[in-house]
Amino acid sequence: MGRIAITTGGVKQSLSNYNALKSICEYIWNGFDAGANRIEISTSRNNLSGISEISIRDNGMGIAKKQLNKKFKPFYESEKAEQAYERTRITGIHGKNGVGRLTFFCFAQYAEWNTVYKENQKFKNYSITIEANNLENYKETDENIIEAKETGTTVILSEIYENIDVHELNEYIKKEFACLLELNKKFNFKIYIDGEEIAYEDLIIEKEDFELNYKYGELAINAKVRYVQWKNNLSNEYSRYYFGDEKEKFKLSMTTTLNKKGDNFYHSVFVSSNLFEEFYTNETMEGQIPISGYSKDSKEFKQLKIDIDKFLRKKRKPHIKKYTEKLIEKYNEDKIFPEYNENNALDKFKHEQLENIVKVVCQTEPKIFSSLNNEQKKTLVRLFDLVMQSGEIDNLFIILNEVIELDTEERDELANELRYSTLGNIIKATKLIQDRYRAIDLLKQLLYNYELNANERDHLQKFIEEHYWIFGEQYTLVTAAEPKFEEALRRYTKLLTGEDENKYIDDKDKNKEMDIFAVRQNIENDSINNIVIELKHPKVPLGQKQYQQIYNYMNVISKQPEFIANNATWEFYLVGNKFDTSGDIENLYENGKIHGEKSLVYKVKNFKIYIKTWSEILNEFEIKHKFIQDKLEIQREIIMQKGNSIGEIMEKSENSAVENKVVNL
Repeated sequence: MGRIAITTGGVKQSLSNYNALKSICEYIWNGFDAGANRIEISTSRNNLSGISEISIRDNGMGIAKKQLNKKFKPFYESEKAEQAYERTRITGIHGKNGVGRLTFFCFAQYAEWNTVYKENQKFKNYSITIEANNLENYKETDENIIEAKETGTTVILSEIYENIDVHELNEYIKKEFACLLELNKKFNFKIYIDGEEIAYEDLIIEKEDFELNYKYGELAINAKVRYVQWKNNLSNEYSRYYFGDEKEKFKLSMTTTLNKKGDNFYHSVFVSSNLFEEFYTNETMEGQIPISGYSKDSKEFKQLKIDIDKFLRKKRKPHIKKYTEKLIEKYNEDKIFPEYNENNALDKFKHEQLENIVKVVCQTEPKIFSSLNNEQKKTLVRLFDLVMQSGEIDNLFIILNEVIELDTEERDELANELRYSTLGNIIKATKLIQDRYRAIDLLKQLLYNYELNANERDHLQKFIEEHYWIFGEQYTLVTAAEPKFEEALRRYTKLLTGEDENKYIDDKDKNKEMDIFAVRQNIENDSINNIVIELKHPKVPLGQKQYQQIYNYMNVISKQPEFIANNATWEFYLVGNKFDTSGDIENLYENGKIHGEKSLVYKVKNFKIYIKTWSEILNEFEIKHKFIQDKLEIQREIIMQKGNSIGEIMEKSENSAVENKVVNL
């Protein structure tokens, strides 16, 4: 009988993080560490269809009797760490701590090892047993010379007291060993459960083999490379390079440059090359160039790694693009971005611009966006928004460059992406302003080209329906033309509350029709701004009759409780080209001077009435957009389109200045 150098309680405490699935994987690793390329797992059922016994058989080198004390006695030590089995390319000896053999206690009462090894050209076998309640002691039988075809060890785990699901075990083993099986495919590595081979191919997104052949100094480097991208993280395995010689004998493993970037780009790269025929990995060589052969610090190795890194970045680009698209989609779903009116061209432009900045930064360093709660996400996005609106994109690059570890290529790529993002936004802004100038030019033709025979309802009003930004940004169109006040109130309620129900208004003017009725919500200060516009063709002079029309609209609205919330303001616009000869409009202007606001003729509580001429509207547009126009150096003579027919003017086109109706019932 032998004794392990730790008590049963000490073993269980040290291995308390193990469960049945993880423990079974340890026995599989032990087989591979012992030089096996085939592992066979068999289960036995009890009368209740539960698993009562599991055997794990490998075709490794077995456990020599004279090595038993060294292999079973020390805890957290293992002779396997000193033995490299030359026929494999294993990622490194997994069971170097020697803990796997004792983990059975977490789900079974007994473990028995039946091992066959070869010594002096003879096959020998014996058994070792350990009980879960007495882990510090093991029993071994005498060895016997037997007739056998191969070495190997079978571990029998009996009196299982935990319910183990075979399908769950299959999936767990698949994730644990997919990389190892792919790495050693040439050596025909296999794992079976009850005669069925573990198939892991469904975990692979993409796989590619290629060669690198070039001369570096005196060495002609030939490297065969296999790249694998995994769907999921394989049992917390890092994304790694695995380097071996031309016979694929394992030499070195290290994490890739794109490991754990926070973008779920899980991958493995297997490399076999003549560079590793004489390769030193001993830690004493760290920072030193060997007299002969190569090491991690050799220029030849560094060049090989640079070339593979370029390939990885190329492979990552479509992945990170999809990742950022999903992130943007999730951010919009969770309302991480500021509130935007997507039917307003400027708001839509700002939203797209901010999304683009988030995409660029995320594609460079996804970790910035990982492990954040929603409040932290909102804070980060709003900081980007402030940077964007201030025009300090270059400073954003400087900050990111200081806080993120980037190599030269990544740094240049980030700088170019941010510059491209800025250029792209300028192009979009330029197009928006161009389209607005084009819209104003078309409006002028409707107003002043009498040969077109444009009328108020079919042409002028329809045009303003699509370009109500002329009267203010960020509005949502509620009604235009046909709907009467009850329908307008129904749509207004739907927009603000989400409730869609018929409304009743008791007023003699309730069947009047407003030309344009739009609303703007400001969530930050909880305000609602409403505008009502009455449009008159330039041929129609404005007088008391037209003013009374817009005044009646205000009168109907001011009496309806749903329209007059404390946080709601109302602006009514009467727009034409000239006044009649009665002097009524001039008198209204004179009385309105007391309010100190241009074109304001009536004000009471939250209600205002404005009278404006079309020339005044057009001049306000010119003043508002001239600064942006000058900055973007827009050539207006190229933009303007002369000689349009009435049909061409009214036809909807790919024009970003066109606003959309959004209140759908």
